[in-house]
Amino acid sequence: PAPAPAPESAPAVASAPESAPAAASAEPAPAPERRVGGFYVGLGPEAGMPLGGQVRIPCDAAKACVDTVAVLLGGAVHGGYAFGPIALELMVSGEYEQYERRRRFGEFGAVAARASDPGVSRVEAFKYTTTTAFGGAGARGTFGAGLARFTTGATLGAVYRAQTLERELSKGVEDSMVRSFSSAGPAVRLDAGLLLGRAGGVSGHLGSWFRADLPVDDARTLPEPDDGVVPSEPGVQPFYTTPAYTLTEGAQFAAGLALGVTYGL
Repeated sequence: PAPAPAPESAPAVASAPESAPAAASAEPAPAPERRVGGFYVGLGPEAGMPLGGQVRIPCDAAKACVDTVAVLLGGAVHGGYAFGPIALELMVSGEYEQYERRRRFGEFGAVAARASDPGVSRVEAFKYTTTTAFGGAGARGTFGAGLARFTTGATLGAVYRAQTLERELSKGVEDSMVRSFSSAGPAVRLDAGLLLGRAGGVSGHLGSWFRADLPVDDARTLPEPDDGVVPSEPGVQPFYTTPAYTLTEGAQFAAGLALGVTYGL
């Protein structure tokens, strides 16, 4: 009889199951922490220059007039409590300003009845200094998140100014004069800048500031008719007439740049 047919081959092994779907994409990075509140403090040096209100000694009829640039140098400290992006704070600041002018009058050797006449030879050297102290209370806003945030503040307070005018006469007229003044009045200060660092920790500060002072009194000297000795001839009165000088008049304005460190904002 014919042989039995060979058994059918076993069915093919089932294919491996499809690979699991790719892992879910990585979760987005958490948003930077924002300032929620707390105490803070900041301090740093400042530099600037006067913008108006200061009355410089005029050149008048001087044959030569040389100035130095008036520069303000100082610093500020502020601190307060932040309620989210808005904070209430106290601020104190101080600046020192110095300005000098030299005037040369007349031809050396000339003589006149009054040394204040343009024809009398002399060199007048003026030195004007001002020390300013400001203090007040205000508000500050800090906006943004991450390592760079914008901050701006406004402070209303009072300012105290101590001013000194020194004058030395030489090369034809010999005389010296020192006059001091002080004044106080309301003032307002504005600032704006960037905080660079972790929110709530230590941050560097780079910004600008502006201050307007409203002193109650202007600073003026009184004229002195018979002050310094002048080289004279017979019949010529040997005295120098010191005129009145106006140092400051009306509102005073100043602005500049500020660097510093802030903690907690």
